[in-house]
Amino acid sequence: FISEPIFVDAHVIPDGTDPNDAKIYFFFKERLTDNSGSTKQIHSMIARICPNDTGGQRSLVNKWTTFLKARLVCSVMDEDGTETYFDEL
Repeated sequence: FISEPIFVDAHVIPDGTDPNDAKIYFFFKERLTDNSGSTKQIHSMIARICPNDTGGQRSLVNKWTTFLKARLVCSVMDEDGTETYFDEL
């Protein structure tokens, strides 16, 4: 779900005119293990949840069904071809 989070901020963002369609966005850092399973690195992340999410049916009762999470990776290519990253919260 979320591994060793360090929460930075959260915002409620309207999605249309219906207040029930609003989304909550969480900005946080997460300590993730690399592919080898030995080194943990901190990555900037964003997550989204619908505030009116009541869960699903059967095995999803009382569990969020609208939770989404993604890593923030932002970069700009310099004239010399060097890529500069802006991914730290």
